[in-house]
Amino acid sequence: MKKNTILTENKLRFSRSPYPWFLVKDVLFVAMVAFLSNVSLVSAGVSVNTGDVQPKNITANEGDQSVAVSTPVNEQAATSNNDLASLNAGVTSVDVTASAEGLQANNINEGSEFGGLFATANEPIEPIMPSDHHSTQLMMGGVPIAVANMVASRANYNEDHSYVVGYQTNKQGKNVVIVGPWSQALDNDAIAIGKLSKAQGVGSIAIGSGVTTDNGSTAYSYAFGTNSIALGVLTQAMRDNAVAIGTNTMARGNHSLAVGGKSVAMADEASALGYRAVAVTSTSVALGSNSFSDKAAGIAGFSPLLKGAATNTGFAWKSTLSAVSVGNVPNGKTRQITGVAAGTELFDAANVAQLKSLQIYVDKGWKLSAGGANATAVSIDNTVDLAAGNDNLKITKGNQDNKVKFDLAQDITLNSVKAGSNTFNANGLVISNGPQITTAGINAGNKKITGLEKGIEGTDAVNKAQLDESLNNISKKVDFTSSFAILYDKNSDYNSSVNYNSVTLGKKDSGPVALHNVKDGEISQQSHDAINGRQINKISQDVAKYFGGGAAFNNGVFTEPYYKLSKVSKEGKVENTLFNNVGEAFTGLDTNIKNVNDRIKDISQGVAQDSLLWDEAEGAFIAKHGRGALKTNSKIKNVEDGLLSAGSTEAVNGSQLYFVSNVLSSYLGGGAGYKDGKLITPTFKIAQFNVDGSGGNEKSYSNVASAFTGINTSFTNLNQEIIDVKNSILVTQDEGINLFQIVSGGRLRLNKKMGVVSIGKGTGGTEISILNNDSAKRIISGVEAGRLSEDSTDAVNGAQLYSIGKTVATYFGGSAGYNEKGEWSAPSFKIKSFKNDGSVVEASHNSVAAAFEDVGASFTNIKNEIKKDITNVITNVKDDSLVKWDEVTKLIKIGSEKGGDKITLANSQEEART
Repeated sequence: MKKNTILTENKLRFSRSPYPWFLVKDVLFVAMVAFLSNVSLVSAGVSVNTGDVQPKNITANEGDQSVAVSTPVNEQAATSNNDLASLNAGVTSVDVTASAEGLQANNINEGSEFGGLFATANEPIEPIMPSDHHSTQLMMGGVPIAVANMVASRANYNEDHSYVVGYQTNKQGKNVVIVGPWSQALDNDAIAIGKLSKAQGVGSIAIGSGVTTDNGSTAYSYAFGTNSIALGVLTQAMRDNAVAIGTNTMARGNHSLAVGGKSVAMADEASALGYRAVAVTSTSVALGSNSFSDKAAGIAGFSPLLKGAATNTGFAWKSTLSAVSVGNVPNGKTRQITGVAAGTELFDAANVAQLKSLQIYVDKGWKLSAGGANATAVSIDNTVDLAAGNDNLKITKGNQDNKVKFDLAQDITLNSVKAGSNTFNANGLVISNGPQITTAGINAGNKKITGLEKGIEGTDAVNKAQLDESLNNISKKVDFTSSFAILYDKNSDYNSSVNYNSVTLGKKDSGPVALHNVKDGEISQQSHDAINGRQINKISQDVAKYFGGGAAFNNGVFTEPYYKLSKVSKEGKVENTLFNNVGEAFTGLDTNIKNVNDRIKDISQGVAQDSLLWDEAEGAFIAKHGRGALKTNSKIKNVEDGLLSAGSTEAVNGSQLYFVSNVLSSYLGGGAGYKDGKLITPTFKIAQFNVDGSGGNEKSYSNVASAFTGINTSFTNLNQEIIDVKNSILVTQDEGINLFQIVSGGRLRLNKKMGVVSIGKGTGGTEISILNNDSAKRIISGVEAGRLSEDSTDAVNGAQLYSIGKTVATYFGGSAGYNEKGEWSAPSFKIKSFKNDGSVVEASHNSVAAAFEDVGASFTNIKNEIKKDITNVITNVKDDSLVKWDEVTKLIKIGSEKGGDKITLANSQEEART
C-alpha cells in the first residue's frame, strides 16, 4: 500500500486570525478528519525535511498517534508503528484524532503560520513554495495544486469573514465556510465541506460529498433548510432544523432527524435512526435498521373491556403523537424490546414479568356464593348456570348475546299476600278498616261520585249541573194558563188557535199541580207513559240497595253512600281513600254514565207532553197531539211533586226524578267485583211494565245504561197510556162534579166549582192518552212534583227528572251531565293500570265493565308482584332457617346442620327472653 508522508513548514508570524476560534477549530477538525480519512495510516517511516531551516524539536511520538513539533526544523525524523494524528507547534501538541477541541487558540503560538505539502513515501520532501508564501499545496501525480491560504493574516480574508477553499466553489452568503471542489454555500453562516456539498439555508451545514453521474447530472450532499445539517455522502437535510447523518440519508421535515445509511425522516419532527429506517408521519419514530413508522397521532388504543377500539378520548387511550416503531410489520420484520423494567405509572410500559403476574392472578378465578354460603371457586373458563327455584320465575339467555333475563311467569301461584294488615288471597282483597273486593262482591263504603265532567256526545253521561240546566230550560218553556184546568196551550197567532203540542196544568201564576192516582206506567224503551211515585220509589230503593255503602231512599230522599277504597301507588303503597261518588272511586264508568244519560233523556221525553187526553182506542190518557197519523208526543209540565211511597199512585215530576237520578248515580253496586283475575259485571234488577200497565217483573241488566233503558221503557209505556182526549176529556172533580166542559175548538173550560181533579174517574179503561188528532205527542205542563216512594203513582215533572239526572251526573263525575240544550254528556274516566312488567299506563274507559276489568287486571299484576316478593322472602327464610321439620323423624330440629353445643334466645343486649 502506498505510504504518504507529510512535510510541515511552520513559520511564526505573530498575527491573530480574523475568524472566531470556534469556527476555525470546527473547520480544522473537519478538514483534518476528512483528510486523514483518505490517508492510510500504517506502520511506516516518516521522513521530515525542513529544507534550509535548522530543525529543532521535531519528534514522532511512537505509539501515541502524535507528532511533536517545536521550532522550525530542517532535520529528518522517522517514525514507525505510529498513525500521524497530531501536530505540535512550539511547546504545544495537537491530537487530531480527537475533536477540534485539540486546537485551542492558546495551543498555537500567536502569529504562527504553517504550510504543508503532501508527497509519497518515495518522493523527496521539499518546499514547493517560497518560505515567505504561506499557502498549502496538494501534490497530485507530481503536479502541485494551490488550494488556498490555510492560515493568513486578517488583511487577506474576505471582507464578510467567509472562508472559501476549493475548485469552482459557489459563495453567496456572508460568514460562510466552503471547503471542497464544486461546493456551495448559498446563504449567511452556511458551511459546505466536501466535494459537491451544498449548504443553502441560513446557518446550514453540509459535510460530505456528492456525485456526478455518467449522464452529467449532479447529486449533492445537501443542507437546504435553515440551521439544517447534512453529514455524509449524498445526504440531504431539506427543511429547517433538519439533521441527516449517513450515506444517502434524508431528513425531509422540519426538526426531523435521520441517522444511518439510507434512513429517511419524511415529516416534521420525525426521527429515523438506523440503516434504512423510515419515519413517515409527523412526530413518528423509527428505531433500528429497516424499521418503518407510519402510524399518525389520534389512534385509539385497544380496550379489553370493549374488545375493540377505546371510546375514551383521553391521552391515555388515544395517542397524541405518532407511533414509535422498532420493526416493519408489513415486511415481517420485528424486534423484542429487552431490559424493560416493570412500569409503575399509567403511561409506563409493562414487561412480561408483570403480564405473568397478572396471569397468575387471573388463573385464581373468583368465588360464587348465595347468601354468603356454599362459596365455590369459578375459573375464567368455567360456566355459571342460573336456575329458578320454582315456576314463578323464568331465567333465559339469548343465543346471540350474553344478556340474562329474569321474567315473572304469566301465572304466579301464591296462597296469600299480606301488606301490613291488608290481605290479598283467592277470595279477593280485604283492606283492614277499609273497602273489600272479594268473590262475594265489592264493599266500597259510604262514598258518592263527584267530579263528573259535563257530557258532550249523545251517549255521554251528564252531571247535576247539566241536569239542572236542562230542567231549568224546560221549566222556562212552561206557560201556565190555568191553575185547575188541563188545557191545550194557545198559539200566539191572531186568533189564539189551540196548540195541540202543549198542555199546561194549572194557571200561569199558580204553583205546580200534583197529579195523583197515576197508574203504573209501562217502563220500556218505547214507553211514553207517566211513571208514578211508587214506581220511582221502588226503583230508587232497588238502586240504593245495589249501590250499598249505606245508601238508602226513604220518603223521596236519598241517603248518599260512602265508599272506602284503597289506592295503590306506583311503589305498591296502599292508602285508604274516602269517596262519596262512583266517578272518583272508579274512573272508568264513562260508557255506563252515557247510557244513564240516554235513559234520562228518554224519560224526559216520556214525561214532557203537552196535555193529557183520553184515547178510547188506547183506553188510557195519552200526551200526543196533532191529527191522525201526524200525532206527536207532548210534554206534561208543572206536575206537582207526587207522593213517593210504596202505595203511591201519584205522578212524579221532573225535579223529583232529577233528584232521584242524582242520588241513584252515586250507587253503582250491583254485585260488581273481582274474581279469578276478572272483573265481575254488576247486575241491576229493574221492574218492567208493559204498555197495557201489566208486568212489574224484575229484569236484570249488566250495566247502568241498560238499567236506565228499562226505566225509560217504563216511562215510554206510561206516556203511551196518555192517549188523545180530543173528543173525550174526562177530567172531573171528586164527588162526580164535572170540572171541565168541552167547548168549540176542542178546548176545555173549567167549571166554577172546584175540588180534587180526577181524570177518567167515571169511565172504564186503564190508560190515558194525550195524543192529538194527528197522533202527535203533547207536553203536559204545570205538573206538580209527584211523590217519590215505593207505592207512589204520582206523575213526575221535568224538574224532578232533571234533579235526578243532575244528581246522578254529580255522583258519576267525569264531566257527565246535561248541557244547556238538555242533552246528556257522558263523563270521561281515566285509570292508571299496573302491567305485569311493573309499568304503569294511564288508559281511558267508557264503561264500568271496562274500568273494572282494567282495575282487576291491575290487582292481578300487583298480586303477582307481591306474591313474587313473598315467595322470594319465604324461599330465603326457608333456606337460611336453623329451625326445620324433619319429615323422617317427625321432629322439629334446631341447628341440626350446624356445629356447637349451645342454643341461646338472648336478645341484642344479651338479655334473656321468655
